This record gives sequence, structure tokens and C-alpha cells, in this order.
Amino acid sequence: MLSITLGVTETMTVVAAKLQRLVEYSCCVLFLRDEDQLACQFISGVNAESIKNNPLLFEEQATTWLAHLQPSTVEINPRINARTDKTFQSTLVISLVFQDRLLGVLALYHKERNAYTTEHGSVIESIGPQISAIVANSLLFNQTQYDSLSDPLTGLPNRRAFTRHLKDALSSAQRTQSQ
Repeated sequence: MLSITLGVTETMTVVAAKLQRLVEYSCCVLFLRDEDQLACQFISGVNAESIKNNPLLFEEQATTWLAHLQPSTVEINPRINARTDKTFQSTLVISLVFQDRLLGVLALYHKERNAYTTEHGSVIESIGPQISAIVANSLLFNQTQYDSLSDPLTGLPNRRAFTRHLKDALSSAQRTQSQ
């Protein structure tokens, strides 16, 4: 139900909060597949700034993990890039697969060494399919929203997008008492 009405960012905010109760982490990152690369789509946690400041480094690391992970598998402390190793000492990674389609990777980072055990891996592995389904539905929601506001041929905003933007602009002008 959650992912039917929310996009990826909103959905992952809720998922990350629930996940924190099951498996403690310093930072939770969702890398989504874009062609042959992974792009950082969501970051939550106390050390999120280190990833925000250098997303390419972490995306490169996640792409390396993805090449070695089997679909829907969990990896505890996969080989970590020495440059990312300074901030995070432990990593728990799961590949996200929905309907035989690889969506990306969910990575949980921790500041402490050996923070994750096989029990943590089992927990993540058991809820991995649900997280995959939630992410897939959120991506579909985002795509549907984009399609409803753009021309399918040109990708330019359509009349519906113009109307929405106009309503927002008029509301803003009314609130700020400007033109």
C-alpha cells in the first residue's frame, strides 16, 4: 500500500526508519540500476554527508558489488574500497530483484567494525523481496507521474503540467501577496 501512493524518496524514508529498528545502521543507501551503472537515489543516516559529497565513489563501489552478487543475495562486509573504508567499517548489501528484473542494491553502512553478523544478513534476506516490491512499485509510481505530466513523443511538459504549475504559482503569489 505504501508504495502505491508514494515515490521512491518518500517510500524509502519510511522503509529506512522501519529497517533501523531491525538492523542498526549508520547510513542506508539505495543504489538503483541505470543501464550498466548504479545511481545513488536515496541516502539516510548520520554519515550521509560523506556519500553526498562523493556519490561517484560509492556508486562505483556498489557497481562492483552488483557484479559479484547473485540476484536477491545478501553480502556481509563485501570488499570495501579503501577510500570508502575511512568512514564506514561494516557493510551489509542486498541486491534488489523484482519479477526477475534487477533493480539495484540496498547498502547498510556502519561506523563500527564487524557490526553485522549472519543474523543481520538473514533478517535482510527475509525482507529483501518486500523491499524489492516496494521499490519497484515506487519506481512505477514515479514513472506514471512523469508520464502524466509530459508528452510521450517529445518529453516536454504537457497541458496538465502547465495547469499544475500555474496553480502552484498562483497560490504562491497569493500567499506572498505578489504578482
